[in-house]
Amino acid sequence: IVRDRPSDLGTPVSVNFDNKLELIGVRMPPSVDRGQTFELTLIFEVKQRLRRNWDIFVHFDGAGQRFQGDHKPAEKFCAASQWRPGDYIVDTVKIEAGGLGYPKTDYRMFVGLFTGSAGNWTNMKVITPGADEANRFPVGVLRIK
Repeated sequence: IVRDRPSDLGTPVSVNFDNKLELIGVRMPPSVDRGQTFELTLIFEVKQRLRRNWDIFVHFDGAGQRFQGDHKPAEKFCAASQWRPGDYIVDTVKIEAGGLGYPKTDYRMFVGLFTGSAGNWTNMKVITPGADEANRFPVGVLRIK
């Protein structure tokens, strides 16, 4: 969590989550080997206080398969309900790029925020046009080689 806008956003994006958070950057490699662990960094700007704690979901969809990187954002620092307007959340997570049974192809990456548990979760509304019906927003492509 930082107060100054990071200079390295990776790929700049603009995804508005319920006028509370904006995803402003994504850093990840363009390609990885199947089964390799890679680092993904999502950079958010806090627009309004969050009244509850939200987790991040990251889905990589391709060739009828999905691998994911769901996690608690900035877990080691402070819960989402403690973030303040003007904070920048630089959230880094390690993700395994599928397993040996996953096809070598392009995987479209979707990002969203959720609260709750399996079968009883709520996804934060995405205001930016282009989100799907589950409030997931496409923010990139990762090639599995």
